[in-house]
Amino acid sequence: ATMKTGYVKKETGSYLAHIVTKLVMPIWIMSTLLSDNVTVEKILNRKSLFFTGVLTCLILLLIGLFVAKIFKIHDRRKYVLLPLLFTTNSIFVGMPVCKLLFGESGVLSCTILGFGTEIVIWTIGIFLVTRGANKLRPAEEKIKFPLPAVTIVYVLCFILKFCGISLPAVLEPSFAALGNSVSYLAMLFLGMSLATIKFGSVFKDQMSYIYLFGRCLILPIIVNIVL
Repeated sequence: ATMKTGYVKKETGSYLAHIVTKLVMPIWIMSTLLSDNVTVEKILNRKSLFFTGVLTCLILLLIGLFVAKIFKIHDRRKYVLLPLLFTTNSIFVGMPVCKLLFGESGVLSCTILGFGTEIVIWTIGIFLVTRGANKLRPAEEKIKFPLPAVTIVYVLCFILKFCGISLPAVLEPSFAALGNSVSYLAMLFLGMSLATIKFGSVFKDQMSYIYLFGRCLILPIIVNIVL
């Protein structure tokens, strides 16, 4: 309602997403992985989730490339379809839902799964999309390879944890409190995003059905087989 009435400006959603991905989410990852309650043994017991994340993203990326070739999707649409298929929404949906349903154990599992997906997304995935987008842009508007803040935090946290280093006790409550706000910020962002969508046009777009086929049918089948 606040978006429709103009009480909250449309660009607020992009600012909110930037704060979550660049600040709140890294802090939540640190408070989760570097907590004294999380041991190396617990992480290793969930190692299959890491490989599930990697495999899932790679398969969805290949499916996207295959579908784009079969249906002869134009490059401008192809490089929109690919990120939709192989990227995950663990930040704004996955982790808040896991925490609500399964508590801290679910958060740890989702974090490890997310690490696997982030590795693929921010290396192979973003390389392909960035390279493809640059083919369509003039030389002065080329996109630079983005710095994956969340992936860097993941790697550093795992290294510190395997070295036996945890978050200092004095910082843990503050990090946990700020990190836990991601659930509420995610709901705000999703609401703002949905308020700007014209749902009638979604059902007229062929690419919407390709996306739903990959995410709602192929992805669950892959995860079920791997796990």
